[in-house]
Amino acid sequence: MKVRLFAFAGLRELLGQENLVLDLPVSAKVEDAIEFLTHGYEGVRALAPSLRAAINQEYAERDQLLFENCELALFPPVGGG
Repeated sequence: MKVRLFAFAGLRELLGQENLVLDLPVSAKVEDAIEFLTHGYEGVRALAPSLRAAINQEYAERDQLLFENCELALFPPVGGG
């Protein structure tokens, strides 16, 4: 199943691009997509526990199922002050 990934902030820098198309199993969840990225991109594993997700512009939990052609946005926490 194809999932369109949008990466933000530090994750975008680690991936070297903002948009990717992931090819995941039909029953994949948000957590599976994050795990997929940790195997292909150095540095993502350290950031993975703090990533937040949204599916089609709505916040999503890590156990939420993905679906064909959905938009998965992943972003690290934002600090400031």
